[in-house]
Amino acid sequence: AGGEPAAVAIARIAAERPGQVSVLALGPLTNVALACRLDPLFPSRCAGLVVMGGCSSARGNASLTAEFNFWSDPEAAHVCLEAFGGVQGGPKVTIVPWEACLESSIRWREYDEYAGGGPP
Repeated sequence: AGGEPAAVAIARIAAERPGQVSVLALGPLTNVALACRLDPLFPSRCAGLVVMGGCSSARGNASLTAEFNFWSDPEAAHVCLEAFGGVQGGPKVTIVPWEACLESSIRWREYDEYAGGGPP
């Protein structure tokens, strides 16, 4: 978005398309949390939030018990979960913990087919 900071772009796009934007966060939630702070209505404008973060059995990848995305910016994780959780009838929040990611995988060929819309 032409040098626009990610958090600003995320908030702007959600404001331009209320109810049509789902956020998929595969890394730390820093920019999503900043979007929540920049625009308090941001969570209510989103259709959903899917987060790869946390762990359910204290089996971490950043330490013995911590998952990297939540470990690297715990304040951002807190801000996002509070902001999205506080929206009455708001967007669906899905958290995919580290252990689920270990159990699920996709081959590069499958990824290429999905990303490209069909077989290469």
